[in-house]
Amino acid sequence: MATKGAGANPVDRRRRAYNMLDSAFPERGYALRWCEQAQEMYKADGDMKEARLLLRSALGCSRVADDYASVYKAWIAMELHDGNVEAARGLFHEWGSRIYAGEDDSGVDFWCMFINFEVWNGGADRARAVARVAAETCPSDPTIYAKSLKVEVLFRHGDRVLAHNLNNFAMDVDCKDWVAHYQVRAFHHNDNDNCKAKRLGGGLFLDRMCRGVRRLVRRLGYRPLHAASTTICLSV
Repeated sequence: MATKGAGANPVDRRRRAYNMLDSAFPERGYALRWCEQAQEMYKADGDMKEARLLLRSALGCSRVADDYASVYKAWIAMELHDGNVEAARGLFHEWGSRIYAGEDDSGVDFWCMFINFEVWNGGADRARAVARVAAETCPSDPTIYAKSLKVEVLFRHGDRVLAHNLNNFAMDVDCKDWVAHYQVRAFHHNDNDNCKAKRLGGGLFLDRMCRGVRRLVRRLGYRPLHAASTTICLSV
C-alpha cells in the first residue's frame, strides 16, 4: 500500500492533501484551491480576467503568511507570463503592504524577489530604488546587500561597487560567498571581452582580498553595510 501511495496520481495526492487541510485549517485549504483553479483556468484559455477574480478570492480566504506568499507568487508569475508588467508591479506593492502591516512575514524573500523583478523588468533606477528600501527595511541581512551588489554588477557598475565596498562585505564569509557568486554569474550576461576577462579572474581576486581584510573588520557587524548600500543606490 505504501508503494501505491508513493506512485499515486498527482491529482489524487493533491486531493488528499487538501482534505487534510480542510479538516485542520479549512480556510487555508480553500485559499490553495482557489489559487490552483486560477492557474488551471489561465492555462486552459489564457483568460486573466477570470483568473484574477479567483486569485483575489484566494487572498480573501488566506489567514496564514505562507498562503499570502504562495498566492502572490503564482499571481505575479501569471501576470508576467501574460505580459502585464505593471499589474505584477502593483501586486508586489500590495504584497509589501501586507508585510508592513504584519500580515505576512516573507521579509527577505519578498525583497529579493522584488529586486529581481525590477532588474529584469524595470531597469536600473527602479531596481536600485527597491534595493535601497530593502536595505533600509532589513539592515542586518547580508543577502540584501549581496542583491544590491548584483544590481550594480548587472548594470555594469561592478568595479566601482567592489572597489568601494569590498572591505565591508568581506566581514562575513557567507556574505562574501554571495558576492562572489553573483559577480561571476552576472558577468556571464555580458558579451564584451573585457567583462569576460574579469569573469575569469574575478572570483580569485575577490577571494584574496576578502581573506586579507576579514580579520580586521569582522567585529564591526553589518551596520556599515547599511550606509554603504544607501550610498551605492544614491550615487551610482
